[in-house]
Amino acid sequence: MIGFSTLFLGTAWVLFAFGQNDLLLFVLCLSVCLPVGYLLLDRLAQRNELLRMRQEALRSELSLLKHQINPHFFFNTLNSLYALTLSGSERAPQMILALSDLMRFTIYEGKRDHVPLKDEVTYLMNYVNLYQLRFDASLNVNFHVEIEHEDQSIAPLLLIMLLENAFKHGSFAQAEDAWLQVSLVESDRTLKFEVANSYHQKPSKPGMGLTNLKRRLGLLYPGRYDLDFQDREQVFKASLRIDL
Repeated sequence: MIGFSTLFLGTAWVLFAFGQNDLLLFVLCLSVCLPVGYLLLDRLAQRNELLRMRQEALRSELSLLKHQINPHFFFNTLNSLYALTLSGSERAPQMILALSDLMRFTIYEGKRDHVPLKDEVTYLMNYVNLYQLRFDASLNVNFHVEIEHEDQSIAPLLLIMLLENAFKHGSFAQAEDAWLQVSLVESDRTLKFEVANSYHQKPSKPGMGLTNLKRRLGLLYPGRYDLDFQDREQVFKASLRIDL
């Protein structure tokens, strides 16, 4: 905002430079310019406040979406762990450690805006390991990883949704011939993540996790991702590409 001292000095300079005959013209110009300037500053302040409110709303929505991840998996795992503890199974201590690692990442790393891509991969592998411990099944899993840039980061807890969906609908606990293929390749700062799984009973409708994933991708990587699904011959494949 223009102060009185600045206005006084400006007026004095104009009088000195142009003489008193131009004072009326100067006053007229000033009377027009000042309200316009104040209006522009007010509009700019309103715009900045609107942008700030939108950013706060997006952060709140992202936080809410993060808290919707994996609740059923964790509860079901705890129930399985309880049953194993009662029976004295040797798998119980292993499951406790594996579940602890997953929860630590979800609670602490999940709060960050970005995490190292390699840490996200470790989280996915721990998820697969815990699932195998939970059902004591020799699940046929092929997990392929290629990371070109060790310093590459990603928004946390995005990729787990596709993996969780595969386990949810893959019927791995019931079918001996079930299989899962996971491929994660990062090259030229572009991530390609694919999850393919066999299934015996087609899911009736998309789960909340996929809806959650689409919304988060739209907020975090607008115009920088492709998400595609293929369903044929009892094989479901999810493909995600993100320009990181």
